[in-house]
Amino acid sequence: MCTRTKSDYRGRAEVKHELKLRFLCHDDLDEVKKLCSAWFPVEYPDAWYKDITSDKRFFSLAAVLENRIVGLIVAEVKTRARCHREDVNILSATFPSSTQVTYILSLGVVKEYRRRGIASALLSNLLTHLGTSERSNVKATYLHVLASNTTAIRFYERHNFRRHEYLPNYYAIKGHAKDGFSYVLYINGGQPPWSFIDYMKQFGSYLSRIQPCTLPQAVARHTRNFFTSRRSWLPSLPSVNLPNMNLPNVNILTRIRGQSGSSAPSSSVQSPSMQVVPSSEVAVASLPSSTVSPSSGRFTSNQVHPLSTQQ
Repeated sequence: MCTRTKSDYRGRAEVKHELKLRFLCHDDLDEVKKLCSAWFPVEYPDAWYKDITSDKRFFSLAAVLENRIVGLIVAEVKTRARCHREDVNILSATFPSSTQVTYILSLGVVKEYRRRGIASALLSNLLTHLGTSERSNVKATYLHVLASNTTAIRFYERHNFRRHEYLPNYYAIKGHAKDGFSYVLYINGGQPPWSFIDYMKQFGSYLSRIQPCTLPQAVARHTRNFFTSRRSWLPSLPSVNLPNMNLPNVNILTRIRGQSGSSAPSSSVQSPSMQVVPSSEVAVASLPSSTVSPSSGRFTSNQVHPLSTQQ
């Protein structure tokens, strides 16, 4: 564990007082290239240095002390859809692909000026920039780091970054594969993807709001809503045109009375005063709640149908 003396804190105060932060420009290309070559084991192409010193889509901030760059941070704001395959699950699936994230490409400080708060000042300035209303759609800031770089890992963990994923053989350094980690800091309401424990907590919270006596009703309601919302998935059945059946105009009263237990033939049951039911009322006679009124020979709905009594 590193111990710091009073001179270290005095030196940090002096650096903070004299330190200036400014954005990189094209004239800084050669100096930035020398610094990155000394700091990082990864070799970057010349086009990368040209982009971070000239392209406005990069947040390239330099810490200057006595007209000398002693530290810098380079970050890029991009949509979630433009993330690499290993980083697409940085955010929860509830956020659309148009949600923005910030990727820190590099953060370094000259060796003799380390542990004086320069890296923290650069990172804090970036996070302050991302916390403005213009950047409210940025929901996460993430980076990659060598698994063996314990100094950088402790630095990011002190600034509330959390380890997201282990990346085996992620780096290729001088012909050798090196493992890495991805670290992420959620900002502006961003959330990580749900784990199995998160789903269980949500399920338990849902069950705690349901009373035992209303559980069958809740299950039935959710089942009904589930199938109702998916009714559009079912194929539509073709309509069937039934033929127009012209039924003969028969005396249905005679048939009913004939089935009610009379031994006489149907022709002898018919009375001269009995009316023939029109064809428009045949459908009404088929209703189980209709019967024959003895006085008028008409169908009423306050008595039991003779056919239903036999059944």
